[in-house]
Amino acid sequence: MISSSHHKLLCLILTLGLLPLLPAAAALPYITESPQPGSFVLAEPGRSAYLVASSREYPGVLRVAGHLQNDLARVTGSAPALLLDTP
Repeated sequence: MISSSHHKLLCLILTLGLLPLLPAAAALPYITESPQPGSFVLAEPGRSAYLVASSREYPGVLRVAGHLQNDLARVTGSAPALLLDTP
């Protein structure tokens, strides 16, 4: 069993060891204007990807899906379909 002081020291060492990796991760773009390997198109001129959810989701999840649908429509000019219970 690791003592509390050793546990804290181990956490500190791991945290300090991982800090140099943070700027590289933060530099990765989440939104691009051109397709990238391993990415998917959320919206392009005239169409958006479908939003899919279960009708049994928590009401808050369905509300947020509707908000995302509205946001995408405002930004792209094309409202994505919100599909419920689609296999």
